[in-house]
Amino acid sequence: MKYWCDNSPVRTHFLNAWSILFPAWEKVFAAVANHYKPNIDDLSLVKRIEKFVDQETAHANAHHKHNERSEITELEKQQERRAQVAMRKLGHPMWLATMVSIEHLAACCSRTFLKLYGHREEREFKLFAWHAREELEHKSLAMDLWTSLGHDRKTLRTALIANQKFIWSFVLLYVYKKLKEEKLLLNSFVWFEIFVVGFIVFWGIFVPSFKVYSSNFHPDNQNDSIYMVTA
Repeated sequence: MKYWCDNSPVRTHFLNAWSILFPAWEKVFAAVANHYKPNIDDLSLVKRIEKFVDQETAHANAHHKHNERSEITELEKQQERRAQVAMRKLGHPMWLATMVSIEHLAACCSRTFLKLYGHREEREFKLFAWHAREELEHKSLAMDLWTSLGHDRKTLRTALIANQKFIWSFVLLYVYKKLKEEKLLLNSFVWFEIFVVGFIVFWGIFVPSFKVYSSNFHPDNQNDSIYMVTA
């Protein structure tokens, strides 16, 4: 279980870093969506919000169990403490903008994970693949909610920069600290993996994530039906 992803410390720590973030922030996003639900007249959007909340809550619980198995719950608790601040300001547009940003980033991550590992049957792979497909299923909810409430693109872009900086700083610093702690920074295989994973992440996640800054951005502009096939 130590290096559950292809026996690679780089891949395992990279995915675990995301899993550390999931329990706290999935709960925040569910709370944000619930906060706005009474203001929505579109019944179809209300139903999507309710489904989104159920899915995000299930993701948080499942990743908490993964974090327990991976012995990384202490860092998860740190994120929980940060999330408590957000819970006091659910009505601030910044948190809905954060949802738009992170849900799009999650969709980019989901496509990349499913391309690489969507066929795998081991427990941890199935967990991340299940989560990835549901992220793609509700990828447009936050953006549609943002638009329905009349918020503008300029405000959205201002929040996006801070959100992406926080996520990438946390994930990359976590991987670096774990490799340093395990005395693997001089390991040639690890550096090969850093190059390979870095290439995948840059072109598969980082670059596509910047589509959110486009003036005509909408998550549904990309057809993800190919990733929803499970067999």
